[in-house]
Amino acid sequence: MKVLVALLLLSASAAMAQNVSTGANANSQNSLQGNNVITTKMPKTTLGKQILQNTSLSYYHQVLGPTLGGPVNETYNVFQEGTDQPNTGRAPIQSFQSALLRYDINSDWGVGASLAMSNGYTGAVTNTDRKGNVVNKADNQFYNARAHVYMPMLDLSVFNLYSTFSYEAPTSTISRQDNMNMGLVLTENLSIKTSPANKWSGGMTGQIYRMFYGHNNQKKVPGCDPDVCIPTQLQTQIITVSPYVNYRVSDKWNIGNMAIFDWDQRGVQANSREFNNNLPHRVRSTVSYYPNFWNITNIGIFTQALMKFRPNTTAVGAEIALKF
Repeated sequence: MKVLVALLLLSASAAMAQNVSTGANANSQNSLQGNNVITTKMPKTTLGKQILQNTSLSYYHQVLGPTLGGPVNETYNVFQEGTDQPNTGRAPIQSFQSALLRYDINSDWGVGASLAMSNGYTGAVTNTDRKGNVVNKADNQFYNARAHVYMPMLDLSVFNLYSTFSYEAPTSTISRQDNMNMGLVLTENLSIKTSPANKWSGGMTGQIYRMFYGHNNQKKVPGCDPDVCIPTQLQTQIITVSPYVNYRVSDKWNIGNMAIFDWDQRGVQANSREFNNNLPHRVRSTVSYYPNFWNITNIGIFTQALMKFRPNTTAVGAEIALKF
């Protein structure tokens, strides 16, 4: 299973408003009638209250449902196969969840931590391609935990650039098996400036994800003689580029469209100019509703398809995001 899945989905739901709080201050003024100095004290904000005011918890849940063609108890999950071949990519109906705890230091800087996992709901699905059988199980799986630093927005004439730097700890079972030391991620969102009256918005998100291992970026096949087996090259870098365009139907409804392209390097390709096509290029369309109650920020339904459209590789699903 691809290491990327948590990063990609978590990035699509990470937009949050920034809060600014101020501490205690005092004002002094001189009386025009004499030499007396009058001091006026403003209400003080305790440190604990200030931290709570600047802290938010966001939760995102996505259900990846059935495809337009094929059994209703199966879906198509591009992350579980990474290939676009006949009889591949089928997976159990499943969901993805992530939680993000964020603290805004001020109006420009913020820090946070996140954790994500996936859950399967239906039975295991066996895919068969030219390499043999691949079984996608309905297992629950945690992904690597991350710490984030949110940097100040850059005003670039007709664009605004939002940047996030993240450190990834090898907390997942797969990362520990691969002897992963850490991961570093730079996420960018280049947003086109538009007027409040303009219903159209757009831009491009991108990320560079670099993984570091403790053994030359290679993994021996378990239980196999190293002198006989060919080592499996591990992913060392993933680059993703996603142009997007949104149309705001009203204050509560929005239609979003995104194309997703990504490439990776493996093993000895690290620090070179050689890249592979990591996952099949795909598109995603979402209709979102913003209810503004019960801490629900948005509810959406979506469809996700490969660039090469086929009913059995086009999945439908739903999502919900909350902020506390």
